[in-house]
Amino acid sequence: MTAVFDTNVLLDVLLDRTHAEDGLFLLDQSRHGEVAGAVTPTVLTNTYYVGRRTAGSGVPGDFIESALSFLDVASVSHAGAVRAVKRYEDFEDGIIGEAAAEYGADVICTRNEEDFGPARPQVLTPSELAELLKV
Repeated sequence: MTAVFDTNVLLDVLLDRTHAEDGLFLLDQSRHGEVAGAVTPTVLTNTYYVGRRTAGSGVPGDFIESALSFLDVASVSHAGAVRAVKRYEDFEDGIIGEAAAEYGADVICTRNEEDFGPARPQVLTPSELAELLKV
């Protein structure tokens, strides 16, 4: 299974938020090759920016460097960016949705399912995806 992770999944783990347990399980599954995990460049920059403001300057860089040792980066084409701006209310979510589709992801993993209405891959919360993988 291939999953593209939204910013909130990485931030949950980085900042040890309430939902961190499922996100940590999923990232561990990616680290061990059970899930082919990926993020978009915007997920990386947003995770770094929010993490730096919250956790301090060195922590997000170390976290992202570690995550990139087992996560791939899913980019979006020019055509995908055009689709994102036309189909999504939130352009950032559109970029993630279109990048996931172009990457061939089976799933977008996010806590904000409603933000990805037009997305072509299936959209699951971290708890839904974790439950699916535990079966």
